[in-house]
Amino acid sequence: MTEKSRRQFIQLATAGTIGGAAGCSSVLPAESSTDSAQTDGTQTDRSGNEGGAVEGTVTDLTGDAIPDASITALVPGSGAVAEGTSDTQGQFDIQDLGGPAWLRVTASDFVPYTTASKPGNSYQVTLTPRAGVAALSFGGDMMFGRRFYEDDDPLEPHFKIPPAEYEAAHCSILQYISPLFQDADITSVNLETPLTTTSWCHPSKAYTFTSDPAAAEAMEQAGINYAALANNHAFDALTPGLDDTIQALDEAGIRSSGAGTSSSEAWDPTYIEIQGLTVGLISCATITGD
Repeated sequence: MTEKSRRQFIQLATAGTIGGAAGCSSVLPAESSTDSAQTDGTQTDRSGNEGGAVEGTVTDLTGDAIPDASITALVPGSGAVAEGTSDTQGQFDIQDLGGPAWLRVTASDFVPYTTASKPGNSYQVTLTPRAGVAALSFGGDMMFGRRFYEDDDPLEPHFKIPPAEYEAAHCSILQYISPLFQDADITSVNLETPLTTTSWCHPSKAYTFTSDPAAAEAMEQAGINYAALANNHAFDALTPGLDDTIQALDEAGIRSSGAGTSSSEAWDPTYIEIQGLTVGLISCATITGD
């Protein structure tokens, strides 16, 4: 394999991985013409036709129809591209999508719900009553220090963020998954990178990452309001990097726990009051394998 073809292969493979992880077009084509209703916004096979319409039903936890629910089709980079309302039977029909989209379903006195959709399919969305409920959403590792910043590896594809466009560029990266973050009262991610501009770097680690502090504001705008810091990259930029990270998160209004200037500080929970409930969050990780 030549140098050029190897680079092209890695770029294609990485692009496929990123697209799958983002999930913005992860709904598979229907394989059966038989309806098989499911809950929690999952797909119901209707036909193999990938037309421009998406249909479905909105119900509560007991299976009763929810009329007058608002359904908004969201496409990254375009925002809301279509809207609809469920009828007295809880049914909706969104036309002219033209491709995959997030469906955000909202109804008075219910927790919002977002699911991926693809034209030609039918969906049953189950909403949870709002009263006395705190909705929590948990994401996995989040970092911008790999693939999005420039480095000297000629085989690794990079999507460089110009320094003058840091805030807008970080928001652009997150737009593909931000609809999922915005339904919950508390959305948590594992921040697998310091947010810092310091030149300090861990002296003995084989892999260290840093991301720009501008990422914190973009995270908040995307709907993230808690960051877990107990992981094997939190100290990549040593104490200055950790201090900058906590400061950047604080300034963006994102709560955090799992790291600090002492063990007791790292173990301190973060408490968030939401919907009349108190939610406590701690962050811990096994670094050595013990």
